[in-house]
Amino acid sequence: MHRHQGQSDSTSIDWPRKESRMNSKLVSALMLLVSAPCLADTVVLPPGSNIQQWIDILGDGDVIQLQDGLYDPAGTLTPAGKSITIRGETDAFGNPTSVISGGGVFRVIECVDGEGAGTVFENLVIRDGRAEFTAGLQSGGGIFCVEASPTIRNCTFLRNVADQEGGGLYIRSGAPEVIGCRFVGNTAGKGAGAFVFSTGANPPWTLVFDGCRFTNNEAKDIDEVDFPFGEGGGLYIENTDAVLESCIFQGNRSGLRAGGLHAEDQQLILIDCRFEDNSS
Repeated sequence: MHRHQGQSDSTSIDWPRKESRMNSKLVSALMLLVSAPCLADTVVLPPGSNIQQWIDILGDGDVIQLQDGLYDPAGTLTPAGKSITIRGETDAFGNPTSVISGGGVFRVIECVDGEGAGTVFENLVIRDGRAEFTAGLQSGGGIFCVEASPTIRNCTFLRNVADQEGGGLYIRSGAPEVIGCRFVGNTAGKGAGAFVFSTGANPPWTLVFDGCRFTNNEAKDIDEVDFPFGEGGGLYIENTDAVLESCIFQGNRSGLRAGGLHAEDQQLILIDCRFEDNSS
């Protein structure tokens, strides 16, 4: 685990409450501010905690466990290539109840440092992210992945907005495994729920969406940005082999075409998927 010399536990570390059951070994390591190999640690953070601070402190294999409630980070969360897990709580029906919000101002999570399957986002509501053209962050309001393939499991992407592509989730030249996720009420020019694109010919990976639901997402021109937008209300896939299994597309809309699903180039396999009331 990496430690930064010269830190003070009273000024630079957002300590969880005692009831968070934080591993005593981790407490000792942080107080001593030394580098030492150790087993994986789990830190339980109450709502309002500084998630990014703990991402920076922890190392590969460690777990950040969020509680039921709202987390309002000061900016976009970045795992910086670490194989860590950020896991939330669920209700009695298995729906995530730990909310990370962009406040309608910034992108919620960004993976651009080669994150692999060991970087896990699980049981999270990723809400109100914003990727705005004028800020130079026009794609990926909820999660933005470039040349990265994290695991995204049982997450809800809710009301995220991107001026260009990928209101909820943006993937370029990577193959995250997206399992049991819900994309609800997201908006973008292309791929309002999720947008997938690979550069170069014949990319060597296959993207998997398993048991996902795309509901009431809308692809449309946003803020009069000068691009031919309005494709793939639920999901947009281009130049990437993909397998969609047990997915539902319901009530999605687009301004030009493909209200539910837009796919072009490469191979697309659909297994037991359902399309209902999508429109363009």
